[in-house]
Amino acid sequence: MVISIARQAACCAALALAGAATAATAATLKIGTEGGYPPWSMVDASGKVTGFDADVGHAICQKLATKCRFVVQAFDSLIPSLQADRFDLVISGLSVTAERAKVIAFSIPYATEDSAFVVPASSPLVTVADQATLFKGLAGKTVGVQGGTTQGIFTSEWRGDVLYGRNDAVDGHYVLAYATEPGNADTSHARDPARMLLWHANYHPDGGQLFFPLDDAPYYVPLARPGDDVRPEDFVCFRCEPGLGLYVHPGVWHEGVFARRGRQRFFDQQGAVHARVSVDFAREFGCLLEAVF
Repeated sequence: MVISIARQAACCAALALAGAATAATAATLKIGTEGGYPPWSMVDASGKVTGFDADVGHAICQKLATKCRFVVQAFDSLIPSLQADRFDLVISGLSVTAERAKVIAFSIPYATEDSAFVVPASSPLVTVADQATLFKGLAGKTVGVQGGTTQGIFTSEWRGDVLYGRNDAVDGHYVLAYATEPGNADTSHARDPARMLLWHANYHPDGGQLFFPLDDAPYYVPLARPGDDVRPEDFVCFRCEPGLGLYVHPGVWHEGVFARRGRQRFFDQQGAVHARVSVDFAREFGCLLEAVF
């Protein structure tokens, strides 16, 4: 059985250096950066790295009369990749610490970014002006912090009647959808699909997920509101225009991003903890969800 679903339009920063002599003489300077920390480091719709960190990198390359090549990686992997010589230096929000200084060489800091506690306007901590009183006032309080994020390229690619997904952020490989009944799917042709049949969806209880298209083409996203009693008829398929990103809040049912035809790439950022709650429509409801292009 196929059920059709509706469609709608819709700290301190410093350079971390590898071998300084090698970097200074290279024809192309390879620079590692996070790419997902605006306004310092971002990736635009064309895949170009922008932001203040990119400006610093270009200034260095201009001074050295060399070309820049930015390599976007998850923040936690920047230092290990630098040690493995995957790039010549890192330009990112790396605070200078004694532990990090044991394995990499820092430049002098080129920018500072202050951190602050955010509390309700009614909190007595609003009037605190010194650190000792603040720490005393935090005793017994619950403090929320960012648990970490990871990012990479999400690729959505039609091969005949099968839509495949690859998420480099978590090293995931998926079958996202079909253009015909799965038993009749043929991956040997190059015809554009007229519809997509969705067999599975999931949500992340502990973090959201951000997608930003890197190719100039519309894309499709089936979504449903939060709730563990979700049913097939709860899903709506949204058509997103080129250049418009999508943020999926924690708890929202989804299944990646769907190319209209061929192959499309997306910048993907999500929580480093990748817990999922899933629904298998074929097994649980005896159906597939259909969205007609």
